[in-house]
Amino acid sequence: MNLRKKLELNKIGNILIYLSKNTNYFGVTKANKLFYYIDCFHLLKYGRTVTREIYKKLPQGPVPSELYDRIKSIIELNNQDNEEIYVDDLRDFNEYLAGFIAIRTEEIPDGRKRHTIIAKREFEEKWFSESELSVIKEVAATFKDTNAKELTEKTHKEKPYLSTEENNKIDLKIYVKDKISAEQYAEIEHIEKTTDSMLINYG
Repeated sequence: MNLRKKLELNKIGNILIYLSKNTNYFGVTKANKLFYYIDCFHLLKYGRTVTREIYKKLPQGPVPSELYDRIKSIIELNNQDNEEIYVDDLRDFNEYLAGFIAIRTEEIPDGRKRHTIIAKREFEEKWFSESELSVIKEVAATFKDTNAKELTEKTHKEKPYLSTEENNKIDLKIYVKDKISAEQYAEIEHIEKTTDSMLINYG
């Protein structure tokens, strides 16, 4: 695992830890939506996202592709109900992320099941800038008591989701376009192009 990927996974793991400790009803679907808003809020305020996730338009709303696949791997490998699941035998990236969280499958009042995410260690803020920390805390506070169904309905009404074809990548810049000036939007585009270029050249 290279250092860049290790940094990304430490950020992702610690975001999951913070949200699990500071929000209610924190299952996989809610995690997907809160990651989406963390990236949207930070893009709006600071011109870049916190994670490097690519969000796809799925029926349940915007979904961060890599995070969803990693969590799904943990759930599928441990296909058990009503037990706290600690995963220690996944390989590489999934194994590393499994060191941060446990997943417990439980029934919720409407008869469906929620894959509740539980922290396995303490939150470490050293992986984040001040702006990232502030936005993570803002999103957690804003949606503390919002459940997954309410978050899904909210994202379905917003422009990024409405303007994207099913299963396609959601352009997060759509979220900010109507909320900032043309100059600020141009700066965000410049930052995005510069970041993409650095990733191509340096990995």
